[in-house]
Parts: sequence; structure tokens; C-alpha cells
Amino acid sequence: MTTRSKNIIFIVLVVAASFGIGRILLSQGKSIPAEFSQSRANGGEVAAKIMSFLENSLIRLELVAKHDSDYRPQEALTIISEQLAAAKENDNSALILATQLETLARTAEDIRPSQARQIAVEAVGNEVALVSRMIVYNAQLKDLFELLKDKVSGRRKVGAEEVNRLIAALNYLAGGINELNEKFNSGMRQLDQEF
Repeated sequence: MTTRSKNIIFIVLVVAASFGIGRILLSQGKSIPAEFSQSRANGGEVAAKIMSFLENSLIRLELVAKHDSDYRPQEALTIISEQLAAAKENDNSALILATQLETLARTAEDIRPSQARQIAVEAVGNEVALVSRMIVYNAQLKDLFELLKDKVSGRRKVGAEEVNRLIAALNYLAGGINELNEKFNSGMRQLDQEF
């Protein structure tokens, strides 16, 4: 082997060793607690269920309105009953998500480095705000479905402005919930990029 070949091999080995040592040094101090990762996965499943409920509830509202305008009260009442039950289940999902978020918040302080920890804390804060809005959304949705139930069953005369006011409030809340969910997901993507 020539001296030149030996020098090239030596340089390649030095560069490779430097690269390997650099990666080891850079990776030291980076950590995410396993409990954080597990709660993130569990919370993600629950959050997906909540977001699906949110989307479905708006679609079901349109169906209730259509059945009501087509003078098909029984179909409308069936959907209303289903949605009231689903809203109750969604309250339970929000409680489960809140529990997962508590674990995320508690274990986020052990994320290293500090910039990754800050990203995680901000993302968790957005999801906490989402749960808060979801609770309000569910309460208003239940109010709306109860109002529609009274209207469709003929128990009470309900004006369009009252229904439209509740729908506008729900749409506003849904927009905020979607925005907060996207901020959480964006924060988690940033966190993933840190590692």
C-alpha cells in the first residue's frame, strides 16, 4: 500500500471517528421520558376520537336540520338521541385526555435539552386549552340538541335565531379546537425533529 493510500485511509478514519464522536456528544443530554412517550401515544388516540366526534357532530346537525325541514321528526329525534349519547361519551374522552395531559405536563420537565422541553410544554398547553374548549363545546352542543329535541317533538316553539346563535357559537368553538389541535400536533412534530 502506498503512502498516499495510507494517508487517505488515515484521513477517512479520522473523519469517521470525529463524526461518530460528534454524534455521541451531540446525542448526550437528549432524552424523553418513556412515560411522556406513552402518554403522548395514548393521548393522541383519545384526541383523534375527540376530533372525529367534533367533525361528526357538525355533520349530524345538518342532518337534523334536513330531517326537520323535510317533516321527518322521528329521524331527527333518533339522530338527536344518538348525538346526546355521543356527547356524553365525548365528555369521558375529554376527561381521559386531561389525565394523559397531566402525565405529559408532569414528565415534560424531564425532557432534555431545555429547548425540546419548552416545545413540549407549549404543545401540552395548547392541548390543555383544547380540552377546556371541548368541555364548553360539549355543553353547548347538548344544549343545542336538547333545544332541537324540544322543537322537533313539538314541546316548544323554537325560533331560528336561537338555533343559529348556538350553531354560530359551536362553529366558533370548533374552529378554535381545530386550531389548538394543529398547534399541539405541530409542537409534537417539532419535538420529534429535536430527536
